[in-house]
Amino acid sequence: MQQLHLIQNQLSFSDFNQQFVRLVSEDDSLLFLNDSVYSLLKNEFSTNQFETLAAKISICLIDEHINARNISALCNDFRIIDYPEFVGLSLKASKVLSW
Repeated sequence: MQQLHLIQNQLSFSDFNQQFVRLVSEDDSLLFLNDSVYSLLKNEFSTNQFETLAAKISICLIDEHINARNISALCNDFRIIDYPEFVGLSLKASKVLSW
Protein backbone atom coordinates (compact mmCIF):
# COMPACT_ATOMS: atom_id res chain seq x y z
CA MET A 1 0.00 0.00 0.00
CA GLN A 2 1.18 3.48 -0.80
CA GLN A 3 2.32 5.79 1.98
CA LEU A 4 2.60 9.56 1.82
CA HIS A 5 5.54 11.01 3.72
CA LEU A 6 5.16 14.70 4.60
CA ILE A 7 8.57 16.29 5.08
CA GLN A 8 8.22 19.56 6.97
CA ASN A 9 11.76 20.40 8.08
CA GLN A 10 15.05 20.74 6.23
CA LEU A 11 17.05 17.53 6.10
CA SER A 12 20.69 16.76 5.68
CA PHE A 13 21.62 13.84 3.47
CA SER A 14 22.63 11.78 6.53
CA ASP A 15 19.20 12.43 8.09
CA PHE A 16 17.59 11.35 4.86
CA ASN A 17 19.63 8.14 4.74
CA GLN A 18 18.88 7.28 8.36
CA GLN A 19 15.17 8.02 8.27
CA PHE A 20 13.88 7.38 4.78
CA VAL A 21 15.97 4.95 2.79
CA ARG A 22 14.91 2.13 5.10
CA LEU A 23 11.26 3.19 5.37
CA VAL A 24 10.27 4.32 1.90
CA SER A 25 8.76 1.72 -0.44
CA GLU A 26 8.61 1.77 -4.20
CA ASP A 27 5.07 3.18 -4.53
CA ASP A 28 5.40 5.81 -1.80
CA SER A 29 5.34 9.56 -2.24
CA LEU A 30 7.47 12.17 -0.48
CA LEU A 31 5.92 15.61 -0.22
CA PHE A 32 8.30 18.38 0.83
CA LEU A 33 6.52 21.28 2.54
CA ASN A 34 7.55 24.73 3.72
CA ASP A 35 11.32 25.14 4.19
CA SER A 36 11.97 21.45 3.63
CA VAL A 37 11.99 22.23 -0.12
CA TYR A 38 15.46 23.68 0.39
CA SER A 39 16.73 20.21 1.31
CA LEU A 40 16.30 19.02 -2.25
CA LEU A 41 18.40 21.84 -3.65
CA LYS A 42 21.55 20.84 -1.79
CA ASN A 43 24.18 19.15 -3.93
CA GLU A 44 24.62 16.37 -1.38
CA PHE A 45 21.33 14.85 -2.57
CA SER A 46 22.79 14.31 -6.03
CA THR A 47 24.07 10.83 -5.32
CA ASN A 48 23.43 7.47 -6.93
CA GLN A 49 21.58 6.22 -3.86
CA PHE A 50 19.19 9.17 -3.83
CA GLU A 51 18.70 9.08 -7.60
CA THR A 52 17.92 5.35 -7.47
CA LEU A 53 15.32 5.94 -4.78
CA ALA A 54 13.89 8.98 -6.58
CA ALA A 55 13.33 6.90 -9.71
CA LYS A 56 11.09 4.51 -7.75
CA ILE A 57 8.97 7.00 -5.81
CA SER A 58 7.17 10.26 -6.39
CA ILE A 59 8.90 13.33 -4.98
CA CYS A 60 6.49 16.25 -4.82
CA LEU A 61 6.61 19.92 -3.95
CA ILE A 62 3.66 22.27 -3.48
CA ASP A 63 3.73 25.06 -6.03
CA GLU A 64 2.89 27.81 -3.53
CA HIS A 65 5.76 26.75 -1.26
CA ILE A 66 8.40 26.91 -3.98
CA ASN A 67 6.97 30.10 -5.47
CA ALA A 68 7.00 31.80 -2.06
CA ARG A 69 10.72 30.98 -1.81
CA ASN A 70 11.40 32.02 -5.41
CA ILE A 71 13.01 28.67 -6.27
CA SER A 72 10.56 27.29 -8.85
CA ALA A 73 13.18 27.47 -11.62
CA LEU A 74 15.39 25.10 -9.58
CA CYS A 75 12.73 22.45 -9.04
CA ASN A 76 12.19 21.07 -12.55
CA ASP A 77 13.28 17.56 -11.57
CA PHE A 78 10.39 17.14 -9.13
CA ARG A 79 6.64 16.83 -9.43
CA ILE A 80 5.03 20.18 -8.65
CA ILE A 81 1.50 19.90 -7.24
CA ASP A 82 -1.20 22.21 -5.92
CA TYR A 83 -3.35 21.85 -2.80
CA PRO A 84 -6.14 19.81 -4.49
CA GLU A 85 -3.49 17.33 -5.70
CA PHE A 86 -2.10 17.19 -2.15
CA VAL A 87 -5.56 16.23 -0.89
CA GLY A 88 -5.75 13.59 -3.62
CA LEU A 89 -2.41 12.11 -2.59
CA SER A 90 -3.59 12.03 1.03
CA LEU A 91 -6.78 10.21 0.13
CA LYS A 92 -4.97 7.71 -2.08
CA ALA A 93 -2.37 6.81 0.57
CA SER A 94 -2.98 4.03 3.05
CA LYS A 95 -0.91 5.99 5.61
CA VAL A 96 0.21 9.59 5.90
CA LEU A 97 3.40 10.03 7.92
CA SER A 98 4.56 13.44 9.04
CA TRP A 99 8.28 14.07 9.61
